[in-house]
Amino acid sequence: MTLCLDVKAQWSSSMIVASASGCVTIGVEYHRAPEYQYPTQLDQFDAVIDWALGEEGKSRGITKVCGGGDSAGGNMTAALAFRRRDEGKENMAGQILIYPETRLPFDTKVCQENNATADGSHLYLEANGIPGFAQNYLPMSVPPSTSYTSPGMQDPSGLKNLSPALVFTSDFDPLRDVGVEYAYKLQKAGVDTE
Repeated sequence: MTLCLDVKAQWSSSMIVASASGCVTIGVEYHRAPEYQYPTQLDQFDAVIDWALGEEGKSRGITKVCGGGDSAGGNMTAALAFRRRDEGKENMAGQILIYPETRLPFDTKVCQENNATADGSHLYLEANGIPGFAQNYLPMSVPPSTSYTSPGMQDPSGLKNLSPALVFTSDFDPLRDVGVEYAYKLQKAGVDTE
């Protein structure tokens, strides 16, 4: 099995996964926003999955591919599972979504709890800057609620036949609620989800 992850954000953890599981890991070095906007990053991730599942990957013994990432990488993994399903492509064997940003706008209770207080202090990870990331990622012509940008905004009926998913969240992370919400929707749609 091969696991494709964001190389900069996940290099250490991908080495741990590779060592513990015997999986090959491939780091996806996609272009960053705001210089490159959607769908550039998704296209690049998709090209890596195509390569791994194609003749080049098969010649290297690759038989199954999982995708994964944290935060925006989790968003792209979930979005790519949608897109590959919709396009009739061979999909990933699984998704590893680590505190994934699965929906925009970003208006959850935990996000509000983690915003800076009036005196400028905050508990852990401040959420005030997160909406700006979406503005940098999405061109003005792309609505933030589409399945390829906000998989978590979709009704569970639209989540059927997606790749199995492992969803990791953290109590004090501003992305906690969207990860929990997305995992619940996947389960409701009959997708094998933990």
